[in-house]
Amino acid sequence: MGITFGGISSGLPVNQIIDATIASERKPLDVIQTRIDKTNTQKSTLATITSRAKTFQTALKVFTSTSILDANIFQARKATSTNTDALDVTTSAGANLANLAVKVNTLATTTTARSTAKPGASATSGTLLSSIKNMSLTSGTFNVYVNGVASSVSVDATTDTFGDVLGRIGAIAGVTSATINADGQLVVNATTGGTVRFGSTGDTSNFLKLSKLDTALEAGSTFTGTQFFSTVDTSQDVSTGAAGLNTPVTAGSTFKIGKATFDTTGKSIAQIMNAINNSADAGVSAVFNSLSNRMELTSKSTGQVGIQMEDVTGNFLTAMNMVSGGNSLASQTLGTNAKVTVNGTQYLSTSNEVGEAQTGLKGITLKLKQVKTDADINVLVDQDTDKLTKAIDSVVTAFNTMIGTIDTETKADTGKLGVQNSVRAFRTQIRQTMTSSTTGQVTYNSLGQIGIATASSNGQSANSTLTFDSAKLITALKTSPDEVESLIKGTTGVFTQLQTLVENAVKTGSATADKGLFQSVSDSYDSFITRSKKSITDGEARLEKRRVQLQRQYAASDSLISQYKSQGNALSSIGSQTTK
Repeated sequence: MGITFGGISSGLPVNQIIDATIASERKPLDVIQTRIDKTNTQKSTLATITSRAKTFQTALKVFTSTSILDANIFQARKATSTNTDALDVTTSAGANLANLAVKVNTLATTTTARSTAKPGASATSGTLLSSIKNMSLTSGTFNVYVNGVASSVSVDATTDTFGDVLGRIGAIAGVTSATINADGQLVVNATTGGTVRFGSTGDTSNFLKLSKLDTALEAGSTFTGTQFFSTVDTSQDVSTGAAGLNTPVTAGSTFKIGKATFDTTGKSIAQIMNAINNSADAGVSAVFNSLSNRMELTSKSTGQVGIQMEDVTGNFLTAMNMVSGGNSLASQTLGTNAKVTVNGTQYLSTSNEVGEAQTGLKGITLKLKQVKTDADINVLVDQDTDKLTKAIDSVVTAFNTMIGTIDTETKADTGKLGVQNSVRAFRTQIRQTMTSSTTGQVTYNSLGQIGIATASSNGQSANSTLTFDSAKLITALKTSPDEVESLIKGTTGVFTQLQTLVENAVKTGSATADKGLFQSVSDSYDSFITRSKKSITDGEARLEKRRVQLQRQYAASDSLISQYKSQGNALSSIGSQTTK
């Protein structure tokens, strides 16, 4: 760029001169900005140290928390079973330490209830195939083989009755009769000594499949299908004839299962079953089995406990043959109780989870999975040293990270914080507490004795970090567990003291008394930055005024020079005229 001459008369680079002057006078402000930048870096570094102190605090809280929601880690237990296929075991904090010999004698099973008689009206020979609503019989043909000779039987699912189809079967040579019994089962009798087989790959009607004649029970020359055909319709209101029940349900009937009460008004069997299944208070799963023509309930709980059932108003359960004359147990097959032998003593339980209430073993729950009586299953409940050592390792790691960061960042020559005496004092307190000794302990009075020691080289302290020897800790726990716990988390325990120091350092608040070390230092940085920014703002305003002042001075000088030039030119003109 070419030089700009601001002085028209003087020919001097006035603008450049002013800029250079302002730049020179700005240097103190640039020094302040450099200090602001450095302080922002210090503040960011302090935030990193604060974060690492909070991580250390979190690791300590695993040991020092007094919340009832946080279990004592020294009471943590682990349990093992030598046969997890037959038996699992779980423990809670403070469980008895134990070595158990267990046999699983029986498992707890569920109670079931089943209609004592078929509630749906059984189909007869005069029943139309289309009247069977809970399954769809299809038109077509099927084959019946007598002594290997096939005979085709036609089915019209729209117009045929059971008697129509059975008559065609009964007309086959070698078949003596084909009937439907009182339970709605199809029965085919053949000539003595004859061989009858039902169905072929070419069948187009599902009549044999749905009647279960294709898998019929054979007794001599008699073949009985296992399907109980019924005219019951689970989609119809149970209080109407369309439901197809043997005993009509009184309109507005209500009944109780478990703790739940149900109303049948306007509902079908399917809707009632759905309501039972969706009720947690009923405590059962329910189904109407169209194959067996019965209502079935299965308890959601195990054990030799009956399902509570009763008609409150009306007769729904009675019509479903679940209750008779108030007797609800006649339809039930009670479940079995679990039996387990522990160290030679047998215990009973309604559940396959056998806990303290049954065995008296505090905090131990045996989960039975398979019967196992031929050999003992060994169960060992011991202190969870894995959990404990991992927690201590987390404390040591968090300590080393925090102390290492402080040591790095508070070095006088290279640290971003420089010589920050408050932070250094905090570091010294933490370090001294971690390596201090306690009183009143007989065997263990320092963390070094249980494996938490200062890193060393050739017997000499190498640095500020700690090492952790978990084997040494486990040995100490076996020797004197109470002393180890007291050393770490007792009233005057090392971790307890550390927790207090860290909490005081990281606490925050608006009042001075509520501010911890890190917030106080951070606030001092903020205060310096605020004052410095105001100094820069004020300085910039002064420099702007100074620029205006310089511009006016140079403008006035340029004006004088212009006047002098004019006067000089006038005098030169007069002198020139005089010489002529």
